Order: sequence, then structure tokens, then C-alpha cells
Amino acid sequence: MMKCILRQYTEDEKEQRGKDRMERKERGEEEPRKPRNKQVSACMWGKKKAFQQLADRIKARDPAQEKKIFILLDGAPSLEKRLMEEFDQRKWLERIEGFGLDIFHVSEYLWDTATALYGEKNKERQKWIEKQLLGLLKGKVGRVVGGLKQTHTRGKDYLKKKAKSSLSRTITYFENHKHMMQYDKYLEKGYSIGTGVIEGTCGSLVKDRTECSGMKWTKIGAQAVLDIRGIKKNGDFEQYMNFHIEKERERLYGSRSLGNTA
Repeated sequence: MMKCILRQYTEDEKEQRGKDRMERKERGEEEPRKPRNKQVSACMWGKKKAFQQLADRIKARDPAQEKKIFILLDGAPSLEKRLMEEFDQRKWLERIEGFGLDIFHVSEYLWDTATALYGEKNKERQKWIEKQLLGLLKGKVGRVVGGLKQTHTRGKDYLKKKAKSSLSRTITYFENHKHMMQYDKYLEKGYSIGTGVIEGTCGSLVKDRTECSGMKWTKIGAQAVLDIRGIKKNGDFEQYMNFHIEKERERLYGSRSLGNTA
């Protein structure tokens, strides 16, 4: 896991991982920890509407509303606030197993701080990041934050302005999201701690289609394209087309099906 987060794979390891992936594909095997029953969608109408749609999907997947819910976010307070409002309206707050903060966003703060403290080429930079990250994965967020504060306090006389600013920024970010950084518990229960699948979907579902050179969209037009794109990616296109054809038949000819010509 540490190698993945810190991108420490050697060229030989990257090549071997690629070969392993191809062999699994040829054997018809799924990738390790591949998301199951994943559904993707995009909403152009703001956070409130997006979370309403998300909650509707959760309800459809679990009509009895008995399963616990684990939420993985990138740390934006507005997302957490809006999601909590939606869940509160549906009386789902007790079902929330926990909030997880994307570990890759966390690592970016550590990289920035380590660079400010040691520079890009200093070997101590990598060691420092590994130590802090391992502490976070073990659930020792308070200890990590305490160490950062000590570095900030003791280094007031000799730390550069950039290093002080980066330390302050990281300390504030970690303290504000401490309730979302219980990684030891998340990992023990088998929860994902990275939003890679979500970030990848943002690119493949939305950006690859709507942010090409020269494109201009209305919200309605973009939503129509993204809806169809989501249906295709979810593997529901054939079912959707059958539904669409049936509805068009009803619209044009009434409720009679082709088999009922009497």
C-alpha cells in the first residue's frame, strides 16, 4: 500500500504489474479489489440534486435500509455538509459507519510540506513522508499533528517562510478532518481509503467527453449526453433502448404493443 501511495514502484515492478494485468485479462479474471456493481452518473444541477440522486440509488440498492454506509470524500467541507443534510432528511444518520478522507489528498499535503522542509532532492524528504504516512495509516493522527506542531514551533527562528506556511496549512487541514482519518479502523473493516475509482470516473465519464477543444455546452445538452454516457458505461444501454422504443411506441400508437394488433 505504501508503495502505491508514494508511487515507489520501480520500472521493473511497473512492467511486471502490466504483464500480470494482461495475463489476468486473457484468463478472464477480474482485477484485485475491483469495484463490484459499480454505477456511474453525473449531475449538472448542483450538489443538492446530486446527493438526492445518490440517496435514491442507495435506497434502491437497499430497500430495507438496513446496511451501514461508509462515505469517502476528498475533504471539501461543502460536500460533507450537503451530504449530511440529505441523510438527515432521510433519517439515515445512524446508518453512517464513518467518513473517510481520501488518502491521496492527504499525501499531497505531506509531499508539499516535505518539499518545503527538505527540498526536492534531499533523501530525508522521502523518509519523513513515509514516517508521517505510516503514522496516519496506524490511526495516530493526533501524534502526527503533534509532531508537525513541534516542528513548526521549534523552527520559528530558522524555518523559511514557505516551510512555516506549508506546515500551518497541513496542520489545519489534518485537524479539520481528523474525524475522517481513522484509517486503521477503515482498513480493518476492508473499506477503501482512496477515491481513485471516483477520480477516474470524473475523467472518463465527464471530462473526456465534455471538455474537448472548442466545445461549448448548455446544462441541458451536457446532462443529456452524460446521461446516455452513464447508461452505456453501466452496461444498461440495451435495456434502456428497449425501454425507449416501448415508450415511443406508446406515445405514437397508444398502449398497444406490436404483438397486439387486434
